[in-house]
Amino acid sequence: MASENNRKTVVIGTIRSALALRMSGSVRSRLEANLGDTDIKIEAAGPEIDDVAGLISILRSTEIGAVLVPGAQLPNPLSDDLEIAVVMKRQNPRDVFLAKSGSGLGDIPEGAGVNFTTLQSQIQVCHARPDFMPIGLQGSPAIHIEQLRMGWCDGLVMPGDEAEALRAGDLVVDHISMSTSLPLPGQGSAVIVARKDDEATLAALQGADDAKSRRCIEAERSIETRFQIAEWLVAVWVRSQTKKISAEAALIAQDGSAIVRDAFSGPHADFESMAQALTDSLSESAS
Repeated sequence: MASENNRKTVVIGTIRSALALRMSGSVRSRLEANLGDTDIKIEAAGPEIDDVAGLISILRSTEIGAVLVPGAQLPNPLSDDLEIAVVMKRQNPRDVFLAKSGSGLGDIPEGAGVNFTTLQSQIQVCHARPDFMPIGLQGSPAIHIEQLRMGWCDGLVMPGDEAEALRAGDLVVDHISMSTSLPLPGQGSAVIVARKDDEATLAALQGADDAKSRRCIEAERSIETRFQIAEWLVAVWVRSQTKKISAEAALIAQDGSAIVRDAFSGPHADFESMAQALTDSLSESAS
């Protein structure tokens, strides 16, 4: 971090991918709008760094002050030497259905070949549309969109914030309801992680946090860590209002054989007890 004319600069690392670079540009603009005396510099990692683990390794070993991580990819729990410095205002946490044909999730023809970017969304959506043929194409989110445009699949299900960042709005047909597909914990959020001992960076980023989004993301991560059930995936969505907090969660069998769901809503002060009751209920149903 450098200082000139009483201004501060924070260097934030990101992965060198189309999605990460698009998201980081938006995050930079929002950060600088909230932090009037701080300049944000986005620095893309080298091509050998292609995941969050690699980003965190350069955070520990270089002069980069922080790294930008999609909330759904943030390790849980985070290691003790790191801290969530900023949770940006959450964007669309829902999955979306994209198709060139304009046909929605409910009316696309039977037997459609559909690609999915997460296993959680694949299993949940295919429970609603068991006639779908999951394609299983490989690649980044940007490549998945290009594959759809080229006709390699009939439809694509992906997080809505990623589709928006990659400017695929012309292909979005449906915003999938939470009753059909719950998101990954943290989905739709952008999180900035810094070292706990980097007081200068943490101080420079103060004021950029979105308190409501942080409450939701931390609550989803708290619920996720309560489940220690092999071969089951977690999906969860938390909403925070002035007087209450609500959550819907699902345990999803990795082989697609079962999905169990439960929900709670109540005062913020009762979150721990409500979350534990939900954990117990879902764990019992999955056993």
